[in-house]
Amino acid sequence: TVSNVKWNAIKINSDHGARRVRVYDCVIRNVWQRGVKGPAVPADRREQLCPRDCRVEYCLFHNDRPKSFADDETDTAETFNGNYVAGIDVMGAEGWVISNNVFAGLQGRTREGRAAVFLWRDSRNCVIEKNLFVDCDVGVALGNPSRGPEPVHATGCVVRDNLVLRCPETGILACYTKDCEIARNSIFYPDSRLRRLIWSQQTTDG
Repeated sequence: TVSNVKWNAIKINSDHGARRVRVYDCVIRNVWQRGVKGPAVPADRREQLCPRDCRVEYCLFHNDRPKSFADDETDTAETFNGNYVAGIDVMGAEGWVISNNVFAGLQGRTREGRAAVFLWRDSRNCVIEKNLFVDCDVGVALGNPSRGPEPVHATGCVVRDNLVLRCPETGILACYTKDCEIARNSIFYPDSRLRRLIWSQQTTDG
């Protein structure tokens, strides 16, 4: 169990050669930025440094309550308004598998938090499958509307066989993607205020 962490519970830093990391059977609770974080690598060194072939399996990501300003002095009304919170956030992921996890109660201060699983900044060939997302602000996000320098945020990624319950901001998002697949997911929220169960936004070629 990793609990009561202000910023990142587990940080996979490819600048130090991190590859094939497996996060298995962990409880990640009350983490106020990211449960698992993979930071960006320089575009010109992506092939050498990208976090590659990692797995996150059979874990519980759970916050007991929505994030507040008191949890993180960097998340202010002038920055992210108390909504800079997510479960897994990886930039430039290659060949990741995220499966059989539970994500529950990952909520921003105004219920506009980041995705429970958030892959972007030129992520490739990742699989997100057989997970349960319940009462998070966003379930899965392939890509980010705040584009950044990369023209494509996710290529060849698959989101399949997940159960997404009561995620009001978006159930599953595809944004600046190429050749990605969203298949056989069950998404349920009849009272969704925005009615964005699956949202294909900006460019989603293929």
